[in-house]
Amino acid sequence: PAEHAHGSHHEMDQTVEVNEPMLHGNFLQATCRNCHAEVVNLKGAPLLSKGKRLFIKLGCHGCHLADGYATQAKVGPRLYRIASKVDPSWLYRWIKKPRDYLPKTRMPDFGFNDKDAMAATAFLLASSEKDYELSAKFESGDPDKGKKLFESVGCQGCHELDGKGETHGPDLSRIGHKVNSDWLVTWISNPHSYNAKSKIPNLRLGEEKAGDIASYLLQFGKKDLIPGLEAKLQDPGLIQQGEVVVRRRGCFACHDIKGMEDEGRIAPELSSFGRKMIVELEFGDSHIPHTWESWVETKLKKPLSFATERVLDKMPNFHLAQDEIDALVVLLKGFNGTKVPVQYRRILSEKEQTIETGRRIITKYNCRACHNVEGEGGQIQKYLKAKAQYPPPLDMGDYHVGERLKSSWLYSFLRDPTPVRTWIKVKMPTFSFSDKEVRDLTAYFEALSPASSYEADVHKGKDNAVAQKGAEMVNYMDCGRCHDDGEKGIEFSLASQRLRQNWIPKWLKYTRDMIPWTKMPSHWVKKGDQLKVPTKYSEIETVGDVDTQVNTLTDLIVAYNTAELDFDLSLGEGGGDEDGGEDEGDDEEEDDE
Repeated sequence: PAEHAHGSHHEMDQTVEVNEPMLHGNFLQATCRNCHAEVVNLKGAPLLSKGKRLFIKLGCHGCHLADGYATQAKVGPRLYRIASKVDPSWLYRWIKKPRDYLPKTRMPDFGFNDKDAMAATAFLLASSEKDYELSAKFESGDPDKGKKLFESVGCQGCHELDGKGETHGPDLSRIGHKVNSDWLVTWISNPHSYNAKSKIPNLRLGEEKAGDIASYLLQFGKKDLIPGLEAKLQDPGLIQQGEVVVRRRGCFACHDIKGMEDEGRIAPELSSFGRKMIVELEFGDSHIPHTWESWVETKLKKPLSFATERVLDKMPNFHLAQDEIDALVVLLKGFNGTKVPVQYRRILSEKEQTIETGRRIITKYNCRACHNVEGEGGQIQKYLKAKAQYPPPLDMGDYHVGERLKSSWLYSFLRDPTPVRTWIKVKMPTFSFSDKEVRDLTAYFEALSPASSYEADVHKGKDNAVAQKGAEMVNYMDCGRCHDDGEKGIEFSLASQRLRQNWIPKWLKYTRDMIPWTKMPSHWVKKGDQLKVPTKYSEIETVGDVDTQVNTLTDLIVAYNTAELDFDLSLGEGGGDEDGGEDEGDDEEEDDE
């Protein structure tokens, strides 16, 4: 039956709610939501998918109840401690006209007059926690060091500064206007001490480096105080009026505000908005065609177009671009209240649901800023000077992190990251993942991988003689030059803990095919469909064919932390004393090669 939803069955059967005639044009995508509501990025429906992403990104679900979005989290920052963060003059200007400070902000324009903007400012500052103390103090810092850190540890993956960087987080080009120095060094050194639920991760830089970055950022803008404002904001009457303004305009829909945690949504439900009749829409004094499409497009473009003395309108202006409006119109048309019978709906399998959940988490925390995931992302690369500094992909082509890493190790690492690639300056930060999010991410990467089940026989010991032969191969090939201290390659002891043994041969054989920019060289040369031993490593042919060589190294890595190994031996040196060995000159000549 599901196939009928996309085929000629519509021409024969126009049963209400099942096979009604399809909509035309862009609206053809709207009804895809009837059967694919759970999927955000739906193949074949780009406008609908964009509308879904925007609906979440802009926080529309905070004011409007909509089918499938009831449990979405708030999109704005917590305001419990706002007085410890921002300058009052900045806050007043921000509330009044947010785009004067950040032209690309997602914060909408409420059109507040001076009085209401000042009242809202007074209330938010008055409701801020009085006994909270910032965990760090800004003493001093080196802005030159701060600049180098900002441009190397990964900040540009989320933040734009002076025209350079991504736009997932706020533009920092005028941050000196906004925040105080103690808050900034606290935020950089340990953001979760200020907001435990913040999506910004902890880079674990420490206060000294945080001070350097803060000193660099504070050069961008300076305080612009409004004379007498702070005294006016203490007026109890103004604070009381501010509470009314904040409650009426629903600021709590996007922000956690003390005393307003249990407030409900302030705007109409949208679950059946797509089939709203024209007589149910208020056109006010506007002069536009009386159609559903015209009303919605106008509402999104200029929300106050239909306001009159009788009809009050609380929707703020998001200053949406036309392509964003087009996408949201398609999504809103898809909110039609239709309950398609189960046999016609696309029910996600357990694996598909795992992948969809993981994708939402990847988007929420902007993992693609640093990592390539499902062939997309890695934006940080354009700001890094050397390919050796690129963070690793997580799922790209034939490379799958869920196939590479043991699930237990991946779960533990996501929960509490520790250094792995110590030569990469972009730091894997500590995110405020919930336990469920860590489990869901681990399951997501496994689901994307061709071999995600638990490996068999990992509990069994490896043949010590084979592992020893692997150690001799490693010495002969000089692998320790990079891997012994972990400064250029991942330490063998760590590799033994984290890697799935069935993945290791694949990596050794096809290293550069899997990650083209890796520092790890390909140790076997491709000749047609065959792998050959290069001349400089000819001695490893004594171990066996290529598969035997690779499996021997695999056994070494797996057994590295448990086997008794002699790393003084190298291939070709066994029994050297009995046979007379090689003279010192030969050793020196080999080193030169």
